[in-house]
Amino acid sequence: MARAKQQALEAVVLNWTQPEHIDPQARCDPDGVTRTIFWTQDFEIRQYPGYVVFLEDQNHTSRVIPLDGRPHIPDQIKLWMADSRGHWEGTTLVVDVTNDNAKHRLSNEGDFSSDKVHIVEKYIFTGPNSFRLEQRYEDPSVYTRPWTLASEFTRAHANQPGYELWFNECQEGERDVEHLYHGDKTKPY
Repeated sequence: MARAKQQALEAVVLNWTQPEHIDPQARCDPDGVTRTIFWTQDFEIRQYPGYVVFLEDQNHTSRVIPLDGRPHIPDQIKLWMADSRGHWEGTTLVVDVTNDNAKHRLSNEGDFSSDKVHIVEKYIFTGPNSFRLEQRYEDPSVYTRPWTLASEFTRAHANQPGYELWFNECQEGERDVEHLYHGDKTKPY
């Protein structure tokens, strides 16, 4: 069933025929844990007593990750940015992610996971301006086996001490998607 859904999304990624084919990002919905960190232009990682906070420029998205060992929220509660719980292992931040609402996509092509996905993230800080991110996915209802997405990140504005994160706004009621869907900007949605 998951394979059929993936193939259907890939077939219409550039030629939408139904509203559900439209990428949720184009509707200003949050991108979810994976796409936010890999898609966003700029982000900041801040540490406060008992928390790590990720601030992204896309739609003012943020993740507050408690480090105090508290349990995850109840299974029946599903969130756009899921529920994250973290701890430090030396210079590696390990984040356990559950309770994803699965309304977003993992990529522009339509890759997805279900609301049963379990992600373990490792932010391996390799220097003052760099880290390696590894995200391990387990979701037996979509994937035949666990898989890992990994990438290296380098601070883009390390030599700009006054750099300020600017937020990329997407507004509720955005009409461009509807015009693209209809293919005719003169027709109301």
